Amino acid sequence: MTGRAVLASDLSGVVLDFQPRRVMATRVGDDVATAFFAEVATKEWFGRSDVEPDLSAMCAAAAATKPMFAECLRLWAEEYVQFYVGLLPGAEQFLDWAAGTGVKTYAASNAPAGLWPQLLARFPPLRSFDGVLLSGDVGVAKPSARFFDLLAELAVLGRGDRLLFLDDRADHCSAARRCGFDAFYVHGPSGLRGAGAEAWLRDCENHVLREEC
Repeated sequence: MTGRAVLASDLSGVVLDFQPRRVMATRVGDDVATAFFAEVATKEWFGRSDVEPDLSAMCAAAAATKPMFAECLRLWAEEYVQFYVGLLPGAEQFLDWAAGTGVKTYAASNAPAGLWPQLLARFPPLRSFDGVLLSGDVGVAKPSARFFDLLAELAVLGRGDRLLFLDDRADHCSAARRCGFDAFYVHGPSGLRGAGAEAWLRDCENHVLREEC
């Protein structure tokens, strides 16, 4: 049976270096940043901001009850893209390699709504992705099965197709596998180079799983 091979990758921790705590400290000072991440920017806060359709309203509401963090919240609402400080080592080479294979590639990440145009302007190599799925734009985040259903729809997966999903969180990889995808956990200094995507694609080619021209 023929089909297509498709690649999908998280952004933070896989392609982009995401450092909100470090960036915040340079803007408001280490003491204020430490307190902000302890009292406001908790795991729950990140989860909410990843699916909130109006990040500005969310931050304004928080500033009304935590005025001492008003500047932190303004930065969160207005300059979130600044928390991405660069491409991770090997990321640009990986994107070039993926583009050269001819397979479709997609970015699939938990991130605030409307962020993609800002990321493209800040990091032009991201333009090599054929499509993007951000949790804030669709109102659902990883590891929800619905997120991966939407990814399958974006990639127009059909019978016989295989999708490899790359992420820096093991629980997200497990969720992708439960939804029928292949998934590699990207971590450590080897990063994308050690993720095994090239070997996976060779396996696909051996099984005649290639994009049809």
